Amino acid sequence: MLWKYEISIFPKSAALAYNNLGFIYSGRGLVDEAIEQYEKALAINPNYDSALANLGNNYRKKGYTGRAKALYEKAISVNPKHTGALLGLADVWMSKGLVEKAVREYAKVLEIDPESAKGHFSLGAAYYEQGRLEKAISHYKKALALKPEFSEAYFNLGISYEKAGMPDNAISAYEAALKIDPSNSQIHNNLGSIYGAKGMFEEASREFQRVLELDPENGAAYYNLSGVSFLRQEFALAVEYCDKALKLNYPVPEAYLRTLESYRPSPNP
Repeated sequence: MLWKYEISIFPKSAALAYNNLGFIYSGRGLVDEAIEQYEKALAINPNYDSALANLGNNYRKKGYTGRAKALYEKAISVNPKHTGALLGLADVWMSKGLVEKAVREYAKVLEIDPESAKGHFSLGAAYYEQGRLEKAISHYKKALALKPEFSEAYFNLGISYEKAGMPDNAISAYEAALKIDPSNSQIHNNLGSIYGAKGMFEEASREFQRVLELDPENGAAYYNLSGVSFLRQEFALAVEYCDKALKLNYPVPEAYLRTLESYRPSPNP
């Protein structure tokens, strides 16, 4: 491997090489191996800001948010404009429910790099958590302007439009997300729910069926199909789909179960 070769012949650049090797391991999902390389880089240069931030990212993948936070803060003390460390610290605040702190860190990222698609996306998510939907929508749009194939941004934009009472805009956002990520069952499910709410039952059924093609054990899709079938007065199907949701341990509301009771076939005498 190139980076291992560089370590052997250019020991003075070993910290950089260990950092790059860690990045490769991390990208392959080899988190423990990545951590080992970043720690080697920091043994050589304890103030290596990128290695500190990258090590923080990998500790966070393992659920060690306290270690990650300390590493991000040290990276920022070394380099206050390290956007990776600022993003990581903001993500830690989000995971702890400290959204206002996260907003401040994400805003710093965008002051340093106004064209950070990840920064706009993350700030949009923070604003959504605060119920500031107009700002969330604005930042998701900015993320998409910078990164048009950003399916997660389209998905979150759809959720924001949905919550803002703009179903047609939400449909457009979800459809755009599906053009990029057609096998995402959650997007199909959300789109089906909007179609159902608009009385577009055929389209809703199509989306929920697609969810089941992608994820046959999805209890929510069976429950949603049951609801659509009931609204279409296809009561036998509504009962059938509901029973499938129950077999998958989906928490069907008791009120709906009671409603379906009168549509179940009478037991044989």
